[in-house]
Amino acid sequence: SLRFEDITEKSGTAGRKDGWKTGVSVVDINADGWLDIYVCYSGLRDSTLRRNQLFINNHDLTFIDKAKEYGLDDSGYSTQAAFLDYDLDGDLDCFLVNHNLAGYQRKEASVMRNARDYNAGDKLFQNQGKSNGALPQFIDVSASVGIKGNPLGFGLGVMVSDVNKDGFPDIYVTNDYVEDDYLYINQKNGTYKDELRERISHTSYSSMGVDIADVNNDGLADIFTLDMLPESNSRQKLLLWADNWNTYQAQLQNGFWHANMRNMLQINQGNGGFSEIGQLSGVSNTDWSWGTLLADFDMDGYKDIFVTNGIGRDYTNADFIKYYDDAEANGSQKPLLEHLKQMPTSQTKNYIFKNNQNSNNATPQFTNAQKNWGFDEPTVASGCVSVDLDNDGDLEIVTNNLNEPSRIYQNTSQENKPTNFVKIKLKGSPMNPLGIGASITVKTNKNTQFQEVSPTHGFQSSSVGDLLFALPDDAKTCEIAIRWVDGKVQNLSKVSVNQIITIDYLKATKEIVELVPFINSILTTTESIDYQHVISSTNNFDRQIMLPTQYSYAGPKMAVGDVNMDGLEDVFICGTKEQAGKIALGQKGKERTTQFLNLTRRNSQIGNNQDAVIQDFNGDKFPDLYIANGNYANAQFTEQNDELWLNDGKGNFKQTPLPEDQINSLCVKALDFDRDGDMDLFVGGHIKPNHFPISEESFLLKNDGKVHFTKISLGDLGL
Repeated sequence: SLRFEDITEKSGTAGRKDGWKTGVSVVDINADGWLDIYVCYSGLRDSTLRRNQLFINNHDLTFIDKAKEYGLDDSGYSTQAAFLDYDLDGDLDCFLVNHNLAGYQRKEASVMRNARDYNAGDKLFQNQGKSNGALPQFIDVSASVGIKGNPLGFGLGVMVSDVNKDGFPDIYVTNDYVEDDYLYINQKNGTYKDELRERISHTSYSSMGVDIADVNNDGLADIFTLDMLPESNSRQKLLLWADNWNTYQAQLQNGFWHANMRNMLQINQGNGGFSEIGQLSGVSNTDWSWGTLLADFDMDGYKDIFVTNGIGRDYTNADFIKYYDDAEANGSQKPLLEHLKQMPTSQTKNYIFKNNQNSNNATPQFTNAQKNWGFDEPTVASGCVSVDLDNDGDLEIVTNNLNEPSRIYQNTSQENKPTNFVKIKLKGSPMNPLGIGASITVKTNKNTQFQEVSPTHGFQSSSVGDLLFALPDDAKTCEIAIRWVDGKVQNLSKVSVNQIITIDYLKATKEIVELVPFINSILTTTESIDYQHVISSTNNFDRQIMLPTQYSYAGPKMAVGDVNMDGLEDVFICGTKEQAGKIALGQKGKERTTQFLNLTRRNSQIGNNQDAVIQDFNGDKFPDLYIANGNYANAQFTEQNDELWLNDGKGNFKQTPLPEDQINSLCVKALDFDRDGDMDLFVGGHIKPNHFPISEESFLLKNDGKVHFTKISLGDLGL
């Protein structure tokens, strides 16, 4: 069994008695080969009690605080520190995540975005190195290198990773409450730029913990962020949360990015951008989550996901909020503390997800393995690390828990089913002995795995250990490639499995290999069609709050055909009541000239085009245009009628009558269902306006060859 001795007090690392300790980071800050400990502080108390501490290892299991001497005794509201070599000068710098305690609102963003706040703003400390044998000195360079320091930030998590594969460390920061997350991309000139909006389409709303690792074994760093969306419907209804349409629109209008209250799994596309698949992969709902670890816990060669969970006092509980509001309204004289005692505790189970992906590189899918893997007991946990404590070739999980001892979850994978593995111990450069920032790729005949060295993992947590790679059962050897943070490389071939191998930086090639970001795309950007969709703002949720989505927004769809018979394909873009549909005429080049259809309508009503098809309906060999109209909200019956436009062969169209349908159409397809040589139509009904989930009828339009159509109802086929 695993046995540990608590040496906190006698080692001198207990910290200040009256201080509120937050995150911890393990690092060899003075490059003497011994691990040091950096501890963050926060809380509404005197700044002298908030100064972060740097415990330097005395090489005898005792430590001494040297934060002031190093320039790292910051007294802001700190959450966590991550150490990295951001400027590639060989020594380690420090990125410090802070948070505000003022409770700002998103409407205040415009006047505070560019401000700097000493206590709340994140900071980057550059290591100035040693001079004349003195200690390394750190200075705050945040403002000059592009790190945001406004008072809106509430940083809870930080990860360092080379997300764009250019050889320079990037930084992801999760922000709770008000501020957007930050994705700082290293500009390779000593500065950073927040490129989150250019690379990520939407994020978690109240972002908590974060981890970055390659979950699909494509050699690219993926990002997993946590939020607070419960799994069960009952808890979703019990907890008050701000993820509604009006709040969402307000945050966009106030300059914030797209965010939703759930976990986000961002898959790196290799072209600079990410695709979010949290719901698709089954990892979006883990309740009030704090820390996460992406690691291969079942030793199958694919990284699984662990999440800590729970809250001591659940202040979003709707029942408590009603209780407290009622007490206030009735003039209760109870002290606030007595009311808070009525606030429920949310003990929830930690989550662990098995990665079900195989070698075909399909979308990662995860299965909840809480029960089978030993996490079926409710708790309130936050910090977490993974490390091979018993040196048997699999990873244990350690969590710290509220008002109870920490827990160690011993991994019995190797005992139950021994698996081949290789452990890699790094002997880094003289000023970076742990090899922080290095990336390692291990290949076998069946798969390729990729890991980066970054000790900060899990909420307010950190660990240092050998890198563990699970290998196939039939593997005898593997290939190992390492790229050190300065660009030097080493390649090892035919490395025997089931061993610990030490890789020494001093044996790396002197040649610096510059990475060129890989563009993983089968499409290239060209001149786009000069068109912007215009539709009036509406909120379907105001009428039906339980709608699964907004059915008034469904386009614009497009139809393709050569309407002017010049041998080039043209594009009809569906329009709205605010902007009629357009045809973009094909040109012999990359550009397209966009022009409005010159339609002489039989009435003044212009509908919302839901779909369209270009096809020859009257047998004159010229492609005609059928437009399916519909509107979920506040539509007049005349706006719902579909349209048929006959083409004279020169791109001029004339409207011809159709049987009235007055339904909210969803789609239209042309086909010769009766095999009489002319094209008929299928029109699919959508949802009755403002009557979800009742659907409209669908029907066929039978063509007599002279564009006289007979309507054949197919009844209610569904949504």
